Amino acid sequence: MPGATVGQSLKPFIEKKVKTLPKPLADGFATSVADVSESKPRSLDEFIAAGTVRTDEIILAAGENASAFRKELLKRMNDTVGVNFAANVTAYESRKGAANTVEKASKLLPDSWTKAIDAFGELYVRKSVARAFHTKIDGDYSGQLVNLKKIGFGIQPGDNNLGYIATRANVIETALHEYVHRVQSALPDLDKLFQDLHRRRTAGDSLKRLKNIYPQFNYRNDELTREDNYINAYFGKEYNGSAKEVMTMAIESVMSRDSPLNGSEHPFSDLLKNDRELFDLVIGVLFNYAP
Repeated sequence: MPGATVGQSLKPFIEKKVKTLPKPLADGFATSVADVSESKPRSLDEFIAAGTVRTDEIILAAGENASAFRKELLKRMNDTVGVNFAANVTAYESRKGAANTVEKASKLLPDSWTKAIDAFGELYVRKSVARAFHTKIDGDYSGQLVNLKKIGFGIQPGDNNLGYIATRANVIETALHEYVHRVQSALPDLDKLFQDLHRRRTAGDSLKRLKNIYPQFNYRNDELTREDNYINAYFGKEYNGSAKEVMTMAIESVMSRDSPLNGSEHPFSDLLKNDRELFDLVIGVLFNYAP
């Protein structure tokens, strides 16, 4: 799997450690980690381990407050992987508030991801006052017209890998969540890391209806989850055996969500303190996964 080297992630940590050691020990430490640090994260556990180093570094520099942590995180991401490239989206309607919000959300992710999403296919965005969603039209419909009236996008000219997002204007956490679903479509190897973690953690667990866990919400009978010890059971929601909400909910919680989730008053802090494995996977891929 392509990705930045572990050395790029560990370099600041190694340099800081070397400065605290006497010269003979410092030289020996630097030499001993050189071979390991130049390897690329490939496995799930390697990405988590790389994320653990980064998370500890950021906590040391900025603390565990969500706002301070995110500010330091984005600064370090900008210095290494870049977070300056906004997604190229097409506003379906004349009012561009929702499209602008998706563009803003895309700048919370590495530039290489956003560029890969742009290359994958055109993305249309409209405002939604109901439940937000992302959908991808499978197949190549070049030269054809596609009837999308059922999802509120009218009749559209067809193409390859077309994507559609309906989201609320100016609600960054929702826009980011739906944009990450687009990332999953374009970068399945990245999504597979989160899928593999979910399968490992929920092996042998039974599916449960979300409406039985959260009866106050209007979940359908077919919305099922393996709830594990996620900070919110929606993280473990499965679609025909695929857990597509682990990555979206985790990145949303780390990068943007300040409002409560059912069962989690402070999603960022709860994920950091109670599900460090998943938190560190997010940090690990943000710095080390490149398409």
